[in-house]
Amino acid sequence: MTNRVVRLLCACAGVAAAGPALAEPLTDPGQLSAGNVLITFEGRPTGPLGPVATIQCVTFSSPQGMSIVDLSSQAYTGPLVGGRGLHPLPGPIGSGLYINTSIVFSRPVSEVGLGWWDPTSTGNVLRVYNSNNELLEEVFVPPQPPGGGGASFVGIRRQTAEIALAICFPGAASDTYVIDNISFGPACYVNCDCSTGNPTLTANDFQCFLNAYASGDAYANCDGSTGNPLLTANDFQCFLNKYAVGCP
Repeated sequence: MTNRVVRLLCACAGVAAAGPALAEPLTDPGQLSAGNVLITFEGRPTGPLGPVATIQCVTFSSPQGMSIVDLSSQAYTGPLVGGRGLHPLPGPIGSGLYINTSIVFSRPVSEVGLGWWDPTSTGNVLRVYNSNNELLEEVFVPPQPPGGGGASFVGIRRQTAEIALAICFPGAASDTYVIDNISFGPACYVNCDCSTGNPTLTANDFQCFLNAYASGDAYANCDGSTGNPLLTANDFQCFLNKYAVGCP
């Protein structure tokens, strides 16, 4: 995985298109599939992450480093953005020049969507690639009015599970952005350890879930509750129910 991430960071520009457009544009988060896995960043400590971080079977990377920031004090409106998000700089919001953030999936997916905070330039774009680093599609992020405080949704759906990589490209180095609520699928929530063997689900997944629960990781919020406490016995039962169904 490490070699692949480094290669992707060095080969993001100038790739050839893989063929004609086959995507269904996603213009609203309500179009996202119900079975997707959602990465929210809630429950994770704020601060630097380094240039590479793996969260819920997804590897995020940005050559200059990343951090988790809290947007709660920021004035904003828009879909799929709230609380904590992923900032493509090692410091606080506005602490440097903005470049791309790569999202590598452990297994190819057919759908990806996310919230994009403060897209004030017209060139912000989400591009998706297959496992051969061939460009599949690109979707431009709807811009928000100058002055900050807006958020947009951007998403794409392919006919088959061929998206191995998604990259967020800012329209300008001065254009602040944070991504949040990354939704992707088809995915198997209960494959907590991201294994690719057969069987996919093992006792390791239970231990992985227990570790996530003990650390307060938002991944363990299986039932999607928003109350306090966030994690309860319902999440254990939710995990058991999904484990019994198995992976698609």
